[in-house]
Amino acid sequence: MGGGNPGDRARGKELRGAATRPAGRARIGPTGDNPGDRRNDARVFRVPEQLSGVILAGGRSLRMGRDKAWLEAGGQPLLLRQIGLLTEAGLRNLAIAAGPEDRDPLPCTPPGIPLLRDLRPGLGPLAGVECGLRWARGLHPDPDEGWTLFLAVDLPGMSAGWLRRLISGMGPGTGCVPCQAGRMEPLAAIYPNRAWNVARAHLERPPENPKASAQGFCRRGLETGWMTLWETPPEDHTTLTNWNTPSDWTEGRPDQGGNAGQP
Repeated sequence: MGGGNPGDRARGKELRGAATRPAGRARIGPTGDNPGDRRNDARVFRVPEQLSGVILAGGRSLRMGRDKAWLEAGGQPLLLRQIGLLTEAGLRNLAIAAGPEDRDPLPCTPPGIPLLRDLRPGLGPLAGVECGLRWARGLHPDPDEGWTLFLAVDLPGMSAGWLRRLISGMGPGTGCVPCQAGRMEPLAAIYPNRAWNVARAHLERPPENPKASAQGFCRRGLETGWMTLWETPPEDHTTLTNWNTPSDWTEGRPDQGGNAGQP
């Protein structure tokens, strides 16, 4: 994915022990389901009204050499595909974290979806998370209530079913971040809106590598209890594989034998 430094396997055991979803927590997703269970029934799935969705599309796509939001998967630009997935998963309040004001234009999107701008441009994907949480807080009378699901634009293998599984892992006041083989994926995760102050503080004191700050933000949530870890099964690898380079895009396209665009 365009940001983060999730490949540190040495932290795998530490992450797995940092926070797990307590047994008996009230379920928000499908009855009897859990994030690792594929048995989702869209007919009974209920998405809380306080859950908003933000697509992270503010990166400069330097390694790709062209804006990844315009790359096609399933016959449409990735940005429009991700909007469709969030809508299919049941989310109604959507926005796009579009990066700085001087970025190139994005594909035309449906009316009513705002473009959010980074408060601190150049600090990596956490700047998009911060502006998304800031926007979502303004949707509710109590700015600290609710959650926001963040989805990177460059995940062509994502599906609405997987997003429902992610949603079923959140709880009252807590979000959910997927983790596979010790690698967190903070740009396909749900954060509680009350974490906005923490995101803002991380931007004000960026680490030496700003793009690692999304990882630090998630670890802070695991340590303090407003995030839980979802250990995804190995078969979810394709879902969480992003397009970073031209070869990723070429090899991942359906006409090249890839599985991009699969539901």
